[in-house]
Amino acid sequence: MKASWILALVAATPMALALGQESSADGADLVTRAAVKKRVLTFDCDRMPEVCHNMCFATNCKHKPKQLTWDKPRTTVEGQRRRSAGCGSNNRCSQKKLGKKGFNCDEYPFASSKQADRGGQINRCVPERENSRQGSALNQFYHSRGKYRATGCKSKKNCSFTVAFKGSKTKTIGPCKRTPNCKNDGNQWTKTGPVRRDEIEEPQQPAAVVEYKLRRSGDTILASDDLQPGDLVYHIVERNATLAEEQHSGHVFNEFAGVEQYDYMNDNMDMEEDEILERI
Repeated sequence: MKASWILALVAATPMALALGQESSADGADLVTRAAVKKRVLTFDCDRMPEVCHNMCFATNCKHKPKQLTWDKPRTTVEGQRRRSAGCGSNNRCSQKKLGKKGFNCDEYPFASSKQADRGGQINRCVPERENSRQGSALNQFYHSRGKYRATGCKSKKNCSFTVAFKGSKTKTIGPCKRTPNCKNDGNQWTKTGPVRRDEIEEPQQPAAVVEYKLRRSGDTILASDDLQPGDLVYHIVERNATLAEEQHSGHVFNEFAGVEQYDYMNDNMDMEEDEILERI
């Protein structure tokens, strides 16, 4: 029998065909993984440490989702989600109940995300200007207006993204540290009351927090999600810091409006795009 015939017969055996299919499937899987890049939105903990504290406590200590999906909800849906988080009208952070003014109720997962429908959101009383800064960053990222229309979520529904943290203060905030400190400082609540260490369904082991280096800026970020080289990272940058501080300090939060209430701040905001280079 000719050698070419023998090779042809071997290639046609079930084992060889199965191996070929497996190899093809593996190749397709690799191509898919390479083509799909995660979006990562960073929050500057130097400018909003209390907001970062809440988000880190939720993701790193109570294992709330670090990957969220903006589903472009109606304002009525956002309101329902906010109430289910304990952040509705006359919540515990109001001047009447807290005994001091200048604070908002910050919830995670965000009321603008699909994951809020699962309930059990973590809330924290944070300075109003920090809550405003977080909301305006989300608005810019979601809607990607003007010269940023080709980045972020591009105003498209069901946009998934991972939350991450930047800034020199990040590593000093207990639940944001590489080894998270998950002790409740008394300001971490759910709708039903203060978060307890022995909350039933929650695993007790803190999430693994990883530091990543960025390709273009050389900066580093912290995240408890598995990010890969090439994943896209977005920073919201304020052009005029003085104007931004005036806007955030003067903003009156409207619980019946969505993140679009921050539209007037967009002209003072840039959205920088970077990408993951490597783990540190």
